Amino acid sequence: SSVWLLPLSEVCRHVSLQRASSVGDRLVFKAVVNNTFNNSIEVGVRVEAYNCEEWTANKPRHINSAFLIYQLANTPGDVPAFPQVTYTTQDGERRYLSAIVRKRIRMARKHILSCKEEAPLSVPWDKSNQVYLGYNNVAALTVLAGKQDWEASSISDRVAVYVHEEVELLCVQVQMEVMTSALHAFTLLADLTLRPLWDNHYLSCEEVERADEEETVYHIKCPPINGGKSRDFVFLLSKRQPCKDGDPYVVALRSVTVTTVPHVEGFLRSEAKCAGFLIHSLGLNSCKVRQTHQHTDCLRHSLGPPCSLALYDFVLAFSVA
Repeated sequence: SSVWLLPLSEVCRHVSLQRASSVGDRLVFKAVVNNTFNNSIEVGVRVEAYNCEEWTANKPRHINSAFLIYQLANTPGDVPAFPQVTYTTQDGERRYLSAIVRKRIRMARKHILSCKEEAPLSVPWDKSNQVYLGYNNVAALTVLAGKQDWEASSISDRVAVYVHEEVELLCVQVQMEVMTSALHAFTLLADLTLRPLWDNHYLSCEEVERADEEETVYHIKCPPINGGKSRDFVFLLSKRQPCKDGDPYVVALRSVTVTTVPHVEGFLRSEAKCAGFLIHSLGLNSCKVRQTHQHTDCLRHSLGPPCSLALYDFVLAFSVA
């Protein structure tokens, strides 16, 4: 296991002892790296106290334990330099996995506590500004998906979930390889009226207005999740085919406001600022689908079902067909 030496003065400033120690006690701080992440590291610290008799008998008093988080202070152009660590013992595995759980809890708590009222995420839409909104819709998704420092949150044989966190930004990206052509996947994902056929998190989807072959406005209704209210969304979908070899197919979504779709009684109107799919061709009958979603407003606005579930249901549709 990797052990980092910590300056005792730094540890003493951050650790408040929970149990009694007396003048003359010898304090021993034991520090071990539990896990490293892209730009932070968690160090577990155990504090033991000895008096003369306890020192001779080698029977310390455990007076505190703590987890110290060290954040990498990057300057522009720097690359995160924390090396990856792994475990070699059963206790090391416990500490390694526990650090991942604590990081997820800290991340969720930070975004919930920093909640503040935001202006509406949706923007007015009409045919006079469709070109501008469509361009921005695609550009926002491309920039969001292209951000650096995506951190693996969960990786399995079929689905990989990554998280990107900034001061006021939390993004989730789900990746999965699909055994079909990129064009076929693009055709299905770009038509939201087909979504209820393979995604049980969609009650219905109606086409509100089609601006052209690349921009369409949809009204989506979703069932309640975990006992909450049913929700509905009004999305502008912008789709683009690759301009050259190697470019992905793009299906971008964002919330818009249209006068023909007022609030529906019994449904909570929800919004998403930036979400969608990038589809990369891997061959004639395989492609990689990346679903990216920007969480905003204290995680209350969500693109229908959780990202991983939506993409997983999409793959199941192909396995059954």
